[in-house]
Amino acid sequence: MLSSTSRLTAVLVNSLNTIIFKEINSSLPMARLPDEILLEIARHLSDEYDERSSRDEDDVKEIKHTLIDLCMTSMLFRTVAQPALHYYFERTSDDLNPYDGSDLLPATHDREFRRCTRTENFIKTLIHRSDLAASVKSMKLDAFQDNDQTYSLNTTHLPLDPVTTDLLVGSTHRIPPPPPELVRQWASRDDDLDRIEVWQDYWREGLRLGFANAEIALLFTLVPNLMRLELSSSDADFGIIVHELCEQMLGPRSSKTIVYRHLDLEVDTGFRSQSPTTPLGIFPNLRDLVVKTNPSKDLRFEGIGRLLSVPTLRSLQCEHVNGQDTVVEWVELPLSHLERLELQECPFDMLSLGALISSSRGLKHLEITLTDTYPDEDFWTALKERATTLETLQLHMDFGEAVWDETQICDLSAFEKLRSMEIFQVMLSPALEDSLPTSLEVLTISRCDESSPSRIEQLLHTVKAGRLPELKELNIAMDHRNVELSAHLNERLLGLQSCFSEAGVRFQYGACVGYACATSD
Repeated sequence: MLSSTSRLTAVLVNSLNTIIFKEINSSLPMARLPDEILLEIARHLSDEYDERSSRDEDDVKEIKHTLIDLCMTSMLFRTVAQPALHYYFERTSDDLNPYDGSDLLPATHDREFRRCTRTENFIKTLIHRSDLAASVKSMKLDAFQDNDQTYSLNTTHLPLDPVTTDLLVGSTHRIPPPPPELVRQWASRDDDLDRIEVWQDYWREGLRLGFANAEIALLFTLVPNLMRLELSSSDADFGIIVHELCEQMLGPRSSKTIVYRHLDLEVDTGFRSQSPTTPLGIFPNLRDLVVKTNPSKDLRFEGIGRLLSVPTLRSLQCEHVNGQDTVVEWVELPLSHLERLELQECPFDMLSLGALISSSRGLKHLEITLTDTYPDEDFWTALKERATTLETLQLHMDFGEAVWDETQICDLSAFEKLRSMEIFQVMLSPALEDSLPTSLEVLTISRCDESSPSRIEQLLHTVKAGRLPELKELNIAMDHRNVELSAHLNERLLGLQSCFSEAGVRFQYGACVGYACATSD
């Protein structure tokens, strides 16, 4: 049973937004609320903001503006609300939209310096308030590196004021990259130290000139509790400054030559990110990494390889990131901590993709949508290495009009922990039950042809015989390009639906459009 204070707080939370915005257009003064009530509201809204920040953008904006408005009413309220307001930061591609003609060069008697961008103001706050920097848990950074556009803000607008510039540059001295602990084969220790100093000087000069990737590199060093990072780029990488920051803080200290799939490869090893004695200089608590780009751009996996070595990282989601010819990147890269891997329309050669899966020894969830390529022996061999860990699997591959190689059959019968699977019909054995593990609970088969009812009927016998004891749900998506859902086919599938229901399995069927499958009971 809720207390009277809790009930009052709940009522106020539900109505406070309406009261605030009505007050804007009202001549009546808003009643002052006791600080205790404001604190309860702040805690409630802060929790809501934290929970929804990565899920519901509209709700987050509404809660955020409510918190900002209410910060005007009480210093105690502001103390509670500020950490929640800094929980999530988003740098959008229109970060510079507020700039107008008064910011353009040359300087006038009215103005000598340009205004700070939202990102620069955020960085300044984190430098001055380490407590708020510790509150940042999620960031979304959109296209801060684009060599097709002007590289430096200070070359097109008035320069940044010297006080802010000195603050940003000075902050880099508090967080110097660690010196190398081992000697790489291609450089002496002195050469490596000189390289670090040259890079630091270049970073600081970039901050003076307003380089976006120099500011983002500084931002990366200021958020020790960041758990989720979303990145996008309009270029092939995230810029040399960000790359060097990751290289110096997380990268390898040596290299060695190994044999992988009959290839002699010189690979990196001894990653600083894996040091048991030296704390991570950046992202010590990162759990989720999301990297997306436009398919017309050529963002390559080399740009994020060092980030993947962070030992706390559990999930990687990529969209349109180019993984062609990156086999050396993944061999010997420490990825045993990675549990979820999602690759949406990322160009890959199968040797490189196999190396990525092989290195991810703790992988539990794998989702792949590949285009213009076939799974081959390298891919299936790597996938079978995850037979003792994988729990969910989705394989979507667009092989166009080409004829599928029937020798490339996906045998998952040995995957003892696999609970959920979504896969194309052509990838499975004609005798479906021979390809499936007994642990399977949910099965979705896409791009099915006219032969599928007969194969599904055989699967029904397998279920009734108790050879798939955990199966609870079966979804069938017909290939709309080649199969018409005729009355006869619909009647047959309805009959199967009834039989599966009697066997305790929920059966759905429908059409597959692209990669999305519309099913109906």
